[in-house]
Amino acid sequence: MQLPKSQLTQDEMTVLTRGEFALLLSHVQPHYQPLVLLLVATGLRWGEATALTPGDLDLFASPPTLRVTKAWKRDGDRHWYVGPPKTKRARRTVSLPDELVDVLMPLAAGKTADGLLFTNTVGQQISSSRFWTTTWTPALDAATQPLRDDGTPDLDAPRLTRRPRVHDLRHTHASWMIAAGTDLFVLQRRLGHESITTTTETYAHLLPDQQAAAAAAAGRALGGLSLPSDSRSIRA
Repeated sequence: MQLPKSQLTQDEMTVLTRGEFALLLSHVQPHYQPLVLLLVATGLRWGEATALTPGDLDLFASPPTLRVTKAWKRDGDRHWYVGPPKTKRARRTVSLPDELVDVLMPLAAGKTADGLLFTNTVGQQISSSRFWTTTWTPALDAATQPLRDDGTPDLDAPRLTRRPRVHDLRHTHASWMIAAGTDLFVLQRRLGHESITTTTETYAHLLPDQQAAAAAAAGRALGGLSLPSDSRSIRA
């Protein structure tokens, strides 16, 4: 039975700082670093990112963009296929930073327009479960428990104190966008949320600066006003 939205529980999100992400990325296998960088730079869902093709990219536009039009899905027999994204709003155009363009351009070069942009090491679809066990988990282990070359613990090395999920790269992207002052309606379109309510309910706790700014704006609006000395003169 589907629970009402008010009763649904969600896993606690983990939002990485830029330094924490850089540390984690340094422990990811080089073959998969472009994919991990794209996830944190765009907020795409795993199934959307791993279904991208070079034909979805417009790296010479101003600004450069990618178009989300499809995602990996499973049929009734649990077989993978490429179908439409999660919702109508998930079809979207996402602008790209120059740093990501520099990474994607050589990756797309030489591939056909409809070939997979990101593949495993043998050129096939990247399995989320296999990526978790053979790439993501080892990177987390190395980042949270750094070792010296001789295999002994390196107590002086920088380390992560948390173990984010791959999906937390999407939350991290949203956090970075909010911290940079991105409007929530813009963020909604960028993340492909069907409703602005989803965006606000998911990330409202990341908006303390906006709350302070709202209070300051209200204060400016009230500047110079005062209550009448006889409160009885106040009318509804």
